[in-house]
Amino acid sequence: MTVFMKTRSERPRVAIGHFWSRGVLLALCATFAAASYSRADEPVEDLKDKRAPGILQEDTRDVLPQGVVLRKVYRPGIEMTKKWEGWVPKRYNDAVGYCTVGYGHLLKKQRCDGTGNEQEFLNGISAKRGEELLIEDMAKAQITVQLAVPKDLDDGQFAALVDFTFNVGGANFKKSTLLAVVKRKQFERVPEQFGRWTRAAGVELKGLKNRRDDEIKVFFDGHPIPKPAPIPGEDLSPLDVDIPG
Repeated sequence: MTVFMKTRSERPRVAIGHFWSRGVLLALCATFAAASYSRADEPVEDLKDKRAPGILQEDTRDVLPQGVVLRKVYRPGIEMTKKWEGWVPKRYNDAVGYCTVGYGHLLKKQRCDGTGNEQEFLNGISAKRGEELLIEDMAKAQITVQLAVPKDLDDGQFAALVDFTFNVGGANFKKSTLLAVVKRKQFERVPEQFGRWTRAAGVELKGLKNRRDDEIKVFFDGHPIPKPAPIPGEDLSPLDVDIPG
């Protein structure tokens, strides 16, 4: 009996494309969906020592007049703000329960729940993306400072005031004696006015004191820091960085 063997080309072929689209692909999609869901549903850490920048907690923002170019913050100023905001590569709930990521980038004024604009950060955030968001966030403080201070401030003076405003908020900056003495160019009074803003929720914080010290150093970058004699009756009472309700 003669047995006829089919050649390779004559053998029935498995519909590989069909197999992947109906079987494996469905399984993979289910796996990815489950993984994505679990990431969104993962517990998010509560960081009680972190607080979203004051400027980002405010509901209003200043706007530059048409045609006016936003003044940039020089690199030492950006690095100072990065240092004091601190780097957290995953979403977290800050001291007041606000969902935040990276260098203090505020995602929402409520706890993280994996929805809305959190989607981009379910797997964390890169350092590059974190700095991009910080620079975008700092622009709000830059505008407030640029509109309020003399135009001939040097780069260190401008950067220090931007970091201060980013931290305490635009409303606090605009009503501060610090701004008043800067407008009058009484720069010898600047260190003591920076140094007043060291409290949060009525508590003196070493971190805020150290941040103010850094701002003073940047403000007087390349120049000696003045130590004037106290003015009788001058109000140097400590102030709170909390945003007005």
